[in-house]
Amino acid sequence: MLEKDMQSKFTKWLRVNRQPGGYELKLCKKKSMPFNAVQEHQVNALIQTETVGLAYKISDFSPEMKPYDCIYIKGPAYVVIGFWEPRSLRVYVIRIYDFITMRDEAGRKSMTEEMAIEYGNKITL
Repeated sequence: MLEKDMQSKFTKWLRVNRQPGGYELKLCKKKSMPFNAVQEHQVNALIQTETVGLAYKISDFSPEMKPYDCIYIKGPAYVVIGFWEPRSLRVYVIRIYDFITMRDEAGRKSMTEEMAIEYGNKITL
C-alpha cells in the first residue's frame, strides 16, 4: 500500500461521512512514525485552519479535474495516520492540538500505534 492508496480510501470515507475539516494523511509501515513526518508548515496550516481559517489556491496541474480555483476552510483540523501491515490498515484521526500535545509530551521522536489509540479515534476505511 502507498499513501496515495490510503488517500483514495480516505476520500471515499469523507464522501460518505461528510466530516468537514483539514486533513494531513500519513502512512506508517513500521512500528512507529516520526513526528517530523508531519512537517512544521503542515502543522502551521492545520492550526490556521482551526483558528482563523485557511485560504488555498488549488493547483492548475490538472485543469479538467479541478473543481474551482481556490477554497477557504475554517474548522477542525486533523492528522490522519494509517498503520499498515500486509492485509491490515488501521487508521486513526487525531485533532491537530492533540497531535501537538502528543508530540511535545511523548519523550520520544516518533508516534506508536498505542499513542494514536490514546489520542485519536479509529476509523474504518
